[in-house]
Amino acid sequence: MKYKLIMFDMDGTLLPMEQDRFVKGYFYLLCKEVADKIDADSFVKSIWSGVRAMALSNGITTNREAFWKDFEEKTKLDRDYFEKVCDDFYANGFKKAIGFTSPNQLAKEAVDIARSKAKHVVLATNPLFPLVAQKTRLSFVGLDEKDFDYITAYEDQYFIKPDTRYYQALLDKYSVSPSECLMIGNDEHEDAYPCKNLGIDVYLVNDCAIRSEKHPYSGLEGSFSDLIDYLKGLDDEGK
Repeated sequence: MKYKLIMFDMDGTLLPMEQDRFVKGYFYLLCKEVADKIDADSFVKSIWSGVRAMALSNGITTNREAFWKDFEEKTKLDRDYFEKVCDDFYANGFKKAIGFTSPNQLAKEAVDIARSKAKHVVLATNPLFPLVAQKTRLSFVGLDEKDFDYITAYEDQYFIKPDTRYYQALLDKYSVSPSECLMIGNDEHEDAYPCKNLGIDVYLVNDCAIRSEKHPYSGLEGSFSDLIDYLKGLDDEGK
């Protein structure tokens, strides 16, 4: 098998985590940064409202704009102030969130192998965060921006997972067909389901798998260690 584009999910795939634990810990850290301006419950509600706004994107507004427009409308608070506080947090305080994740000593090896096999390797992490937050989480497993041709983030993305248009935009960016692409993820609903609908091959990493009763996945899967062996066996003609 050969691929021109290999895409990696991050949370639960490259970066092992129990999602609920990570989200609770992340919110705890972030809410402390704005505690003098808004109470934690209200702030968390505003974040989830912003996520819903991104999910309802019309494809014209970036995820960043959709999120902060919704935040400003719902809270009547100063968007510029909160956006700056959040960006500063993602560059600094967010580093403490490593305590809510697990190490993955194989992450760099997997990405390096993928880069030797495919022409393009993309971090296809759900673009709910700014780029600085994606880079901070990558650092938890010894990776950085230079390890990828592209990282999806909310500044320049118009859709979020599981919208098939999110994945289609990446196919279009690199002018590849679905059959020339492999998605490596851990979430049946957000990674496997939309990709299979587009005809993209999927490898489901099951160490931290998120299963879906509505859209169960039946296909190639294994541990992250198994993924290393699978990637080594790929044809490198995609380059």
